[in-house]
Amino acid sequence: MNLPKNTPLYGLLGLLSLALLACRPDFSPAEGEDAVGQPLSSEQDYDEATYKWGYADANGRLLIEGNFDETRPFSQGLAVVRIASRWGYIDKRGKMVIAPRYKAAWSFSEGLARVQWVSGKTGFINRQGEWVIDTLWDEASDFGEAHARVRKGDLWGLIDLSGQLKIAPQFQSLGELQSGRAVARQNEQYGFINTRGEWLIQANFDRLRPFAAGLARATKEGKTGFIDSTGNWVIAANWTMAGDFVDGLAPVAGTDEKWGLINTKGQWEVKPRYDQLWYGGDSLWIVEASGRYGAIDGAGKVRLPIQFQQLQSFSEGFAPYQRDELWGFVHRSGQLLSSAEFGLAWPFVGGLARVATRRGLTFIDTLGQIVFQPRYLDLRDLHEGLIEVQIYE
Repeated sequence: MNLPKNTPLYGLLGLLSLALLACRPDFSPAEGEDAVGQPLSSEQDYDEATYKWGYADANGRLLIEGNFDETRPFSQGLAVVRIASRWGYIDKRGKMVIAPRYKAAWSFSEGLARVQWVSGKTGFINRQGEWVIDTLWDEASDFGEAHARVRKGDLWGLIDLSGQLKIAPQFQSLGELQSGRAVARQNEQYGFINTRGEWLIQANFDRLRPFAAGLARATKEGKTGFIDSTGNWVIAANWTMAGDFVDGLAPVAGTDEKWGLINTKGQWEVKPRYDQLWYGGDSLWIVEASGRYGAIDGAGKVRLPIQFQQLQSFSEGFAPYQRDELWGFVHRSGQLLSSAEFGLAWPFVGGLARVATRRGLTFIDTLGQIVFQPRYLDLRDLHEGLIEVQIYE
């Protein structure tokens, strides 16, 4: 993307707005599975970037020079960076602490990072770049609860932090561990297993999601309900669409595709009347009616008038909203932090929110003030005190 410094960004905003629409929750996700990483590009897909990436502080001051073709946010003091077709790791001084030699790499989790070697196989390294778990796997997840999911061929299993195989690859899919249990698929059906591969809930469901507030969303013969930890139905599968329980409430919709909120007994707390409804954070639920968005509380009382073209979920007390094709921010109380004046707006992270102004991308703070004048071609959210920035020159 070859833009001069004074080029307005609004010509790009229609495409970028798709990223914001993607923030909406999906109430019929892929059968209890979660992604284990971004799709890997082949080596020839990696081009040298015309405009390099570096890192700035929260005031926009460049701290790590733009020497990288691609970057990732800092995590546990290290960041994944790409030079040409190889990935490595830098520290917060910008020093390369693990040389760029991997075909793909991910952030550290529980002291280990998964990396893909040039063979296409995946293993794990420590913070010194030493191999801890050899490249035995066709795919792997990050570690969580001292275990990582691994795939060999078409089947998934589980290893521990030493690389010891705890569950031999045998499942068609395997979800993330939560409190020692995970959604697993076998023979095209879903159930829950423990870290020994034993069935806690037999694979009898067409779709299954992890437990939330003690109940798991389950689908059978096209209808969705909720089960308890024994696999018994607590709320019968009467719904065509549903979301997880939060604060004792879950969004559900029937054949008329109107959404409401039920309690853990399956009784209506907010009767179905909305075209969309999802948990928006801060004890508020985002609703859509007749093409306009607002927010209600758990009792159904309107807290933000249903008047916005778009309304995203709340983060740190604020939500991006759209009005007259432009974006601003509204506080959960209903008070506007800013008018609709930005081409795009992203959620707050660490007290800062990205915005696209006529002069380029920058941040606003929780007072609605511009933090620094636009000076970078692109930038990403604040993580561990640093921002990824793409530099014009």
